[in-house]
Amino acid sequence: MDREERRRRRILRQIRDLTRRKRKCEMARYSLQTQKNRESARIQEWERESMGLKGREITNNVVILNRNEGNCASRFREDFVQCREYMDGKNREAENFTEALQDLIDRIQDKADELQERIDALYDEL
Repeated sequence: MDREERRRRRILRQIRDLTRRKRKCEMARYSLQTQKNRESARIQEWERESMGLKGREITNNVVILNRNEGNCASRFREDFVQCREYMDGKNREAENFTEALQDLIDRIQDKADELQERIDALYDEL
């Protein structure tokens, strides 16, 4: 095997290695993108539900017939508002999570692009 053949084989080996690494990046990016899309759909679903709950008359007005009902109605109203605020907070956390996922997806895509540039440069050397 002459020197040129060894160089060529070395370059091809590097291309295979970089191609494998790029494929792993793409698989990770796809997986993260799928998860981000699921979380985004859940966030949007909660936002629709939350807006619906805020606009419903039954959640804003309670008819009080006697003192016991009045106490229960007051507790229900307070609990309901607290639960909705809790869920709104969890929704904000989910939004932060999807933003972090997008940052990670972008970094992985940058790495895949960098690997592709290196692969292209190695093909140019052939």
